[in-house]
Amino acid sequence: MVSTPPAVLPRPRTWPTRSPPRSPPDNTTDTYSKSWRVWARFCAAAGLPEAEGSRGGLVAFVAWMLREGQQNGKGYAPSSASTHLAAAVVGLREWGVMVSGDDQAEARAALEGLAVQLLQAGERRGRGQAVGGDIDGLYAIARACPDTLTGDRDKALVLTAFHYASRSQDPATGTRSGNDYGGC
Repeated sequence: MVSTPPAVLPRPRTWPTRSPPRSPPDNTTDTYSKSWRVWARFCAAAGLPEAEGSRGGLVAFVAWMLREGQQNGKGYAPSSASTHLAAAVVGLREWGVMVSGDDQAEARAALEGLAVQLLQAGERRGRGQAVGGDIDGLYAIARACPDTLTGDRDKALVLTAFHYASRSQDPATGTRSGNDYGGC
């Protein structure tokens, strides 16, 4: 159950509330919202107010996520915990809670230490490193594209993205680091 924030701290309307030059992609906004729900579950489980942005609260959040943070009672992968920590800090700052860089750094150090302990115990979580693309795979993708205008566009996006080592979402959104591919 998500607790109600104190009356003095308004709940953020959207993620983020500041207007950046470009709006964040929908998947970023969705990730921030999901991560805030994880923070709210932690606060409810620990009996803390959602506005608890202290160093101890953030370190406890990291430990809780790796121990039992998922809704099924299992721990998160360290990379997911890192994402949730970052989004929780953004959310707390959106509420006006002062979260120092040192507090966040302490929580990150705790996360790294706990991740090392998981590896030393032989426990691996998450999907792991993605398999790298190769030329044979690139040829297979190009052959799978239909001989249509849409297929030609898709081939061009794949070949361009491969050359620049783009992440999968970069050509999908038409941007990379604020540069426009020209759109299709």
